[in-house]
Amino acid sequence: PNGNPLWARAIAPYEEGSLSFVNNKLGFSVSAAGTVSIGSYTLPCMGGYDICVGELDPNGNVLWAKVYGGTSNDEAYSAVQATNNSIFICGISNSTTGGNKTSPSYGNGDSWIIKIDTSGNLLNQTTIGGSSGETPFSIDISDDGYLYCGMITGSSASGNISSSTYGGSDYLVCKLDQSLNIIWQKRLGGSSSEYAAHAGCSHGKISISGYTNSPISGNKTDANCNDYDFW
Repeated sequence: PNGNPLWARAIAPYEEGSLSFVNNKLGFSVSAAGTVSIGSYTLPCMGGYDICVGELDPNGNVLWAKVYGGTSNDEAYSAVQATNNSIFICGISNSTTGGNKTSPSYGNGDSWIIKIDTSGNLLNQTTIGGSSGETPFSIDISDDGYLYCGMITGSSASGNISSSTYGGSDYLVCKLDQSLNIIWQKRLGGSSSEYAAHAGCSHGKISISGYTNSPISGNKTDANCNDYDFW
């Protein structure tokens, strides 16, 4: 409560990643190449950068750690846990099939969603993407158990992206069931570019936020105030 450090753990080599609390458990997700080491775990990577996920106890001891990825670069951005304890992680994948990535590649970077259990065992996975590129930024779960993944897309209708682009890049929100089947997808944007930063579910509503430099166009109905505005 006084802000005094109680413990610290190093993850090496560290490229980029995040720490997050999932159901009151501290987890880490990093991107590393070669091998990644934390605590007593030294894990080989699958390709370029891979996703490394683990669980730490309140004293910072690593309970388990696993690596997920294909032959190229894969990075994690967000995670959420369902009431049945399944954990869903979304990130970007530049890999074709290989390593423990079995879902296809559609273009120049896809959204990759993986489902794991509380011991890190890989249960399921899917990619969402088109011929250009997709970058996911967050995943959340609704009270009725559906997943909502928000991403930036530069693709027109291709791969498993079903809608045409409004401009340079758009918001894209996908609803999935816990078997990672896409229920629907919705594109939001104008004639220039939109860059989403967060998506979440609360009380049956979905919110998505980011920034835009599009005028009124596409399905964007409010005018821009300056170069880039919060939207």
